Amino acid sequence: ADEFAKLGAEVTVATADGNVLVGVLGNDAKTVEEYFSTLTNCTVELVENDLGMFTTGAEIVVKDSSGAVVETYVVSVTGDVNGDGNCADGFDMTDMIAVAGSLSDFDIQAKLLASDMNGDDNLDGNDLSNASLVASSLAEIDFVNRTIVIL
Repeated sequence: ADEFAKLGAEVTVATADGNVLVGVLGNDAKTVEEYFSTLTNCTVELVENDLGMFTTGAEIVVKDSSGAVVETYVVSVTGDVNGDGNCADGFDMTDMIAVAGSLSDFDIQAKLLASDMNGDDNLDGNDLSNASLVASSLAEIDFVNRTIVIL
């Protein structure tokens, strides 16, 4: 029988855009297959984001033994809002400030989830503060728990 199961550390968040996989390390820290504990008669395929990277905006496609798509996950890497492979840098913070200030919207829900730097499913001043700490090298991102660790 065809079956697949994700590992426990990653969480699937159902959004209007479809399923978003959060807790992903991105940037080839793991192969796509390593995010699954079971892949019986199934394959996984990485569809890189618009910048050609395995980070926010990329997709993980699960196919059964006939090649039919059984699940698609959009990747969200905490802190990498714009999907350029750099987490909580000036470009990410600019995007976060624009959305938090209602000057702009993210085009996909994975970006909103990537901007959530404290795991409360909101973009607010706490996330901007956490991103600033990471950008200043005073903290690092705990990708699995979607928060930061002060250094």
